[in-house]
Amino acid sequence: MAKQIHICHHCKHAFYYSEKEAASKLCRNCLKEGLVVADRMIVVCPTCLRQYDSHLIEKRSDKPLDNAPDLQLGMLICPKDQTPLETHGIKEDIGRITDEIFEKFAKYKLIQQQEEAEYIKKLTALRQEISSDISTHPITDAQESLETVEPIVSPLLPIISGFKEIHISDEKIPFANKFWHFYQNSDLQVDSDVYVGDEKAPEMIRGLLEEFSDLYLGNEFLDLSIPLVESINQGKVYYVGDTHGSIIDTHKCIQFFLTQIQKAQETNEEILIVFDGDYVDRSPYDIHNILYIFSFALKFPQYVRVLRGNHEDVTISMNYGFWENINKYLPNSYLFNDFGYVFMKLPLVHVVRHDAKQIMCVHGGIPFYDREFEELPIIPNITAGLDRLDSKYSNMDEMDILSQQILWSDPAAELPPGMYFLPSPRGAGFTFGEEIFNRFCEINKVDRVVRGHEVYLDGHREYFQDRLFSIFSCSQYGTQEITAKILEIDFSKPWTSNWRLLTILTDLN
Repeated sequence: MAKQIHICHHCKHAFYYSEKEAASKLCRNCLKEGLVVADRMIVVCPTCLRQYDSHLIEKRSDKPLDNAPDLQLGMLICPKDQTPLETHGIKEDIGRITDEIFEKFAKYKLIQQQEEAEYIKKLTALRQEISSDISTHPITDAQESLETVEPIVSPLLPIISGFKEIHISDEKIPFANKFWHFYQNSDLQVDSDVYVGDEKAPEMIRGLLEEFSDLYLGNEFLDLSIPLVESINQGKVYYVGDTHGSIIDTHKCIQFFLTQIQKAQETNEEILIVFDGDYVDRSPYDIHNILYIFSFALKFPQYVRVLRGNHEDVTISMNYGFWENINKYLPNSYLFNDFGYVFMKLPLVHVVRHDAKQIMCVHGGIPFYDREFEELPIIPNITAGLDRLDSKYSNMDEMDILSQQILWSDPAAELPPGMYFLPSPRGAGFTFGEEIFNRFCEINKVDRVVRGHEVYLDGHREYFQDRLFSIFSCSQYGTQEITAKILEIDFSKPWTSNWRLLTILTDLN
């Protein structure tokens, strides 16, 4: 039978137990009941505070791993200072561990609260300055209705085109430049354990994250409680679904986008590229993947948008590979914390306006307020800012219900008779049907929704009379071979035929 590591609640000794032995619930050392039946724990050194993954012990060969704890005389030992490790169940104590990991970022939240009043004043003044130009933007009924709500909402009217006008000089992004040069000239001959800077890689990565957080996500127009709304007069929008560490697909997409950006600059057209989340997990190359995307966004901030997926969450990425990869390839760097802080600042919703049409992009699904399953739920108005989101947390459990659904929900082509939605088999969000979708689009004045989140062998699926597009952009997903795709919307064409799907490995040349 398979052996697993178990740790006694009483004496804290660790042992290899077969499944049969573990069933007895008795500790070999103290013979007391209460053996922890779990094959994976977070183990923390109380002296140096390094964190390790106990299940790496089972994967060790004759060559020890630097980021794996030692098993000596029944105790898990820190290999750095030989201190017995404290153990935490990865499921039972994950909430408390999450709080500890992000305690260092509490000061940022406090600063944000203290500066909120000044922030609203600044936006109010800015809105007054541009009021004379409002007539140049398509004003919907949703925007007009915003004039009648409380003053605290009115200044946050999403008229401005996000951070589209930002141009970041190369002098301000030295780390992004180095990563960009590396990935552009590597011919994708990258190793999962080799990063820019070699032994200084953690400092290099931390520098890139600081540039991305301060310069790309630090724009004063980016308010996570409302969607990022942008207007396009003539041009194209490209949507990239889940990439999950597939740097080959990411590289193909970026090379294609560079060509499209150059064409748009030559013809004076507009172009937007929206990455729809889930950059990490399920691949040993997920660190490379997200660094490549972040450096691309910093090099071309006027064209690139980066949204948050459900895997940009500390409790998810700790279980599905990202946390393990950081500890394996960049041990004791604490970079998981730094990535987590950046994830907290990624927007959840992006809206493109063209004439009287609106396209909304989210990672998972459309949100609504929970009621009985056989009753049509209350639908929020998020595109006009009337219903606010509260998503700036490291994990989903702290977010509001709307943010949770945006990250986790899924559409269903058919539901049982009399049902508008069902509990999601994922354990978070809901499975929603066409009635709720249509009602949401009506209230939010949305004509089309683009999302990712689900795996399809052909890389896409269309729902509800081609009004909801689900895109998956990862060609190798575990052992599955996917015909990964991206979505192109071309506003020079009639609305009913202005979209096409592009297969990443064959069409993006």
